[in-house]
Amino acid sequence: MTDKASQTEYETAIAADLHAAPAKELGAKVLKQMLSVTTSSALTDIHAQISAAATSGDDEKLVKLFEELKKLKDAEKANLKSLAELKKSTSFERVLLAFQDEFKALAYDISLEVIKGTHVALKNAGGKTKGTRKTSEKDQSDKPTFHTVTHNGKSEKLFTRWGRAAANLTQDEQVFTFLGFKIVKNEAGKEILDPATIKLTDGSEIPANRPNIAKAITEKTAFDGYTIA
Repeated sequence: MTDKASQTEYETAIAADLHAAPAKELGAKVLKQMLSVTTSSALTDIHAQISAAATSGDDEKLVKLFEELKKLKDAEKANLKSLAELKKSTSFERVLLAFQDEFKALAYDISLEVIKGTHVALKNAGGKTKGTRKTSEKDQSDKPTFHTVTHNGKSEKLFTRWGRAAANLTQDEQVFTFLGFKIVKNEAGKEILDPATIKLTDGSEIPANRPNIAKAITEKTAFDGYTIA
């Protein structure tokens, strides 16, 4: 998957309003921290200075800052050229090995950010439901969970259903159509998916049902181009 495709899927997930606000906030923080190493701190700093000078109306300082900005951008172009040559001659894995200490430090920082953010989100969620847990625990367990399936910038909910609810395919017709299935009835009048099987990348086939669909997308053994969260 290209960086543009990944960016599109991320932005779609943020805009789709299918994920809890704390999860999106944590994702944004992790993304910002990861991308910070790809941004020139000098350019970021001078842009901030230009913004401050423009706000204060200091024209003389603005002229000097724009001259400095031009020099930095010229240097950035030369740097990008050398980086492009490095990319052609060196694999990503070798670059990581060369900077393994820096990469490990970044990985630990991000992991800690995830731990802290997840802890806060779970703590807040627990605080909201603590008072009603006894009366609603049974009802909550009966509610279906769902995965978010994304393809070409569009998303649908794939619900996990059990028992009689699982046999009712029409209620989830939108996501099945999104995945390329049709809902038909067999000789006994029972709803089934058409096609009835999922063809995997190794040539084998498995029954077309909710768990197998979710597993195939997760393991990337079918449904090329689809992702699941």
